[in-house]
Amino acid sequence: QRRKLEGWVQVRFTISTAGSVKDASVIKSSDALFERNALQAVNKWKYQPQMQAGKPTETPGQQVVVRFKMKG
Repeated sequence: QRRKLEGWVQVRFTISTAGSVKDASVIKSSDALFERNALQAVNKWKYQPQMQAGKPTETPGQQVVVRFKMKG
């Protein structure tokens, strides 16, 4: 933020049976400076787990792009 940089990070992860994120990894990014913060943020996210036959199941291969933008 001090450097007034903006960027993005594409992250791949699995949603666990408990709804938490696991195995998060960076696919690509606009700048490596953002990667650690993006992974930290994604690892805090919670989801409703996928259900199959009435039981929660892991959902691998999820992807998201985390964007870092300056306000204003």
